[in-house]
Amino acid sequence: MEKYGLSMILPKEIRENFVLVDVKETETEWILTVEEKKDLIPEAAKQRDFGQGIVLNGYRDTLELIGSNLTNKLCYIRLKRRRWKVRGTAEFFTQ
Repeated sequence: MEKYGLSMILPKEIRENFVLVDVKETETEWILTVEEKKDLIPEAAKQRDFGQGIVLNGYRDTLELIGSNLTNKLCYIRLKRRRWKVRGTAEFFTQ
């Protein structure tokens, strides 16, 4: 049942690539926070990994979208995109 609820609020691309980690409701708005899935390592990072290993290197700046919902409240979707790097290098990669 929850899957259908999320499909009414979050676009398909977000549901496929992110996981919902927090929901907050105030009198005037909903705030949904989603994080990029851990297994979505960028292809460019994989191509530069020569055995050193790819590690999570924090998150990019949070991107905030205004979504739609079935109430009269604003709905904000906060996207947290992961940042990856090849161990021992300074170059980082994102989706």
